[in-house]
Amino acid sequence: LTLPVDHPDNHWANFVRQTARYYAPRGVNTFIIWNEPDIAAGTYGYEFAGSVEDYAQLLKVASIAARQGNPNAQIHLAGTTYWHNINEGERLYLDRLLEIITSDPDAAANGYYFDALSLHIYFRTETVYSITQEARALLDGYGLTDKAIWINETNAPPTQDEAWPVERPVYPYTLEQQAAFLTQAAALGLAAGAERIAVYKLFDQGLPLGGETFGILRPNDQSPRPAFDAWRTVIQRMQAVESARYITAEGVEAVWLEQANDQRTLVIWATGADAAQLTLTGSGAVYHYLNGAEPVTTFEATTLDQVLAGALCNGHDPLEPCPVGGEPVLVAFSSPATVQVQLENGTMQLLVNNGELFNE
Repeated sequence: LTLPVDHPDNHWANFVRQTARYYAPRGVNTFIIWNEPDIAAGTYGYEFAGSVEDYAQLLKVASIAARQGNPNAQIHLAGTTYWHNINEGERLYLDRLLEIITSDPDAAANGYYFDALSLHIYFRTETVYSITQEARALLDGYGLTDKAIWINETNAPPTQDEAWPVERPVYPYTLEQQAAFLTQAAALGLAAGAERIAVYKLFDQGLPLGGETFGILRPNDQSPRPAFDAWRTVIQRMQAVESARYITAEGVEAVWLEQANDQRTLVIWATGADAAQLTLTGSGAVYHYLNGAEPVTTFEATTLDQVLAGALCNGHDPLEPCPVGGEPVLVAFSSPATVQVQLENGTMQLLVNNGELFNE
């Protein structure tokens, strides 16, 4: 690996170069270099035996060799887990890696060896925005402001599916919570600056009975779960986003999307067990998060009340945000709009006017 990239005995360089060359005419230009190298030996999910310095060298060789095989190759950093470092009280792997890359005297001439940073974010809705924002701050802090962020993996795998019981559940998530999580994660990822977002995964191949399942299709018969419909709604209703803004107040979270053709979409949900009421003024359509093709209702130059269902908190501290918010509501506005949110206790918490936030 430490031999020159053009040396015949640098087997990794030869492999990556030939792979990039082979797939170029087949339209494959994007390569993720390895997976979760931040997981230590002896820990479940361990996949990389080297140090962070070794990974930096692996990346450097792959980046140069891939572009020799395909000048249009786009290189992505390996997705990292984030929590393995946090739980051990360690400095983030990504932080250490970026320090090594930017200190390499050859890095600037080679685009710092990557085009996009990859993130893997699971289980809790609130972390999608915060982890993505932290990654953006790290990139910017090292002067890598032009590097994109992709959320390559996200999900809240269901453990309460009668068609596929899980023997050792990590979190007791229902099928509906998985679907709500993916809708919320997509909105929050866009608001935090992610360029692309992908679900892990379509379905689990060869999974043993009782194994932890991530798929939006069931592993036994590939039948769709509610999450499949939720992700289809994300694709239908969150397209052509030009800007996204995160809005939060006690009891609710929302993302305001400015889209092409003067479309505006509000994605909003309750964060706690208490329900809330939306008051919408303007013109537009309300969509259920499991059906983005047909609106639940439309409104034209009028005011409409809409309920936000409370979240299922799975026994968590009622004073803390639930791991997954309640059923999200998507409102597509076709004219200037005002949104008010009122909690059950009658206290006005949030007022949004055309994407501008005012707390009351």
